Amino acid sequence: QNTLTLQAMDAPAMSRTLPLAIFSWFGYRLPMRDRLAMIRAAGFKATSVWWGAEEDPAIWHDLPAMARDAGLEIDNAHVPFEDCNTLWSDSEPERIKLVNQHLQWLDDCARIGIPRMVFHVSKGDGPELNRHGIASVIQIAQAAADRGVVAAVENTMRAEVCAKVLAEIDMPSLGFCYDSSHENLKPGGSGHLLAQWGHRLAVTHLSDNEGLEDR
Repeated sequence: QNTLTLQAMDAPAMSRTLPLAIFSWFGYRLPMRDRLAMIRAAGFKATSVWWGAEEDPAIWHDLPAMARDAGLEIDNAHVPFEDCNTLWSDSEPERIKLVNQHLQWLDDCARIGIPRMVFHVSKGDGPELNRHGIASVIQIAQAAADRGVVAAVENTMRAEVCAKVLAEIDMPSLGFCYDSSHENLKPGGSGHLLAQWGHRLAVTHLSDNEGLEDR
């Protein structure tokens, strides 16, 4: 009951067994150490963490030790996405600033031993797809390769943006984070993205909604 077998639908050879994990933020404002202990007590073997100001940055360097003390591994860090449409902006200074922020997050992951970083490439109805966005993600993927980290791009409301990035950039350091609740809001329900991009799967977000809003 403590493992999860994931198999890409179009790539049976990539079947692999992963430790069952849950996000470290599960709805209650508790110290991280307490949350990790509760996660392990519930039978999980791994966790993922939010890499934004909502969590106390002072604890980030202690996370590996805290996880080990709880008997957990940290599978991935999810980085902030409020400004992610800027990756596609016509403004070079704005793009560079946001790309550099992603590079700093990759540095953080590499430094403390988090193997995967989840990030978004679209928010809401934006962005307009262009060469700037592809170039931005190439920089992020190249930096991830240099640091030995996988950058996993997550499908959001505009699933075609994630698909476009994966189609344009075929690099081992750029993986796919499949979010079932996001895809459930699209006509036809869930599963299409996973069928198409399962061979790039690096992280899964398995959650639900009522099909109307992402809640």
